[in-house]
Amino acid sequence: MKKNLALFGALAFFLNACSSNDLSDEVVKKYEKSLNDSTQKIIQEQMSAFPNLKIDFKNFTCKADKAFVECQSPNFSLSNEKAKIFDIQNIKFRSNEIYTENNISGLISYKDYYAHLFAKHDKLEANLIFENLKLSDESIKVVENASKQLINDEKIAKLMQDLSKDTYNFTYTSLTTKNDKKLNYAFSYKFDNNKENVISTNLKGSFKEEIFTLLDNLNVKFDTDQLAVNLTNSPQKFEEDFNNNFEEFLKQGTLKEFDFNFNLQTNNAFSPYINMAKASLEALQNQSPNEEQNLLYSQVLELINDISKDPLYKLNLALGFKDIPVSDFINLKEESIAKITINGKDFSAILKTINQLSQIENSNPLDEIYP
Repeated sequence: MKKNLALFGALAFFLNACSSNDLSDEVVKKYEKSLNDSTQKIIQEQMSAFPNLKIDFKNFTCKADKAFVECQSPNFSLSNEKAKIFDIQNIKFRSNEIYTENNISGLISYKDYYAHLFAKHDKLEANLIFENLKLSDESIKVVENASKQLINDEKIAKLMQDLSKDTYNFTYTSLTTKNDKKLNYAFSYKFDNNKENVISTNLKGSFKEEIFTLLDNLNVKFDTDQLAVNLTNSPQKFEEDFNNNFEEFLKQGTLKEFDFNFNLQTNNAFSPYINMAKASLEALQNQSPNEEQNLLYSQVLELINDISKDPLYKLNLALGFKDIPVSDFINLKEESIAKITINGKDFSAILKTINQLSQIENSNPLDEIYP
C-alpha cells in the first residue's frame, strides 16, 4: 500500500513538472527586450514633449519565477534644467501575461492572444511598484517656500512640509479573468508612505468579447515576435478610427465597483476649519424649512464627524454600479449608481435627495399654473 502511494505521488509530481508553465530563458529575454523598448519609446516621447526634462532610466533586467516574469530597474530620476525633481530607488514589475507559443510567428488577433493566455492561466496578473519615491532636497525646499507664502496657517504649512520630506511607494495591480464570454478586470492604485498616510483606488468591471472585433476593425494586433502591440495603421489613422468607434467601445464595457480610500495623519491641523464647516452646516440646517435639505445637511454632518473623529482622518468611498454599459452612464449620471457606501454606512439615499433638490431648483413654479 505504501509503495503504491509512493509511486502515485511520484507520478503526480512528474506530471505536474511536465505541465509546468515555467518560462524559458528565451521567452524572458524576448520579454525583457520588449519591455525596455516600449519604456524607452515612452520616455523619448515625453522628453520630446517636455524638452526641459531629463529622465534617467536604466533598462529593466528580468528573470523567471515559474509562470511569472520579474523585472527591476534601479535608480530612476527625473530632473529639469536646474535640479533633480525626484528619484525612485527601484522600479519593479511582475506579470504572468506572457505569450509563450513558439510555433506561431508574426501578428495575431487579440482574441487569439487571450485564448492562448487563458489556456495556461485562470487569471492574468500584473504588478508595478515604484519603490522609495522621494523628492529631492531642491523640491522639498520649493514646497517649504511655497507653503510659507501661500498658507497662512502654520500647522497646515508644517504638515505640507513634513509630507514633502517623506518617502513613498506607488503600487499598480491588475487582475484579469474570463467567464461568460466576458473579460473581467480589476485595477488598483496605491500611494503610501509606509506610515499612516495612504491614497488608494480600486476599480472592477468587464468587457464583452465583442471588443475583440472592434480591435480587429482598428487593425490592432499582437506581435508574437516582439511580444508587443502592433498598430498596423498609421498613428493618425488609428486615432481617427478609434474616435469614430469610441462609443462602441463604451457599449462593450461595464463598471461594477469603485473604491476610494484616503488616510491622512493631520495632527489636528484642520480642526479649526472642520469646526467652522460643521457650524455652518448646523446653521443651514436650523434655517432650512425643507425636509430633504435638512436630511442632506444631517448626513453630511454625520460624515464629517466620522472622518475627523481622530487626528488620523479616514475616508472610504465605495460605489456599486448598475449592470449597464458604460455608454449609458452619460445619460443616467447618478442614477447609474446602485449603491454608495461611505465609511461603512449606506449613503444611497443621499443621491435621491440631491436629485430631488436639483429638480426643485430647476423647476419653474409658473409651469404648475400655465402647463
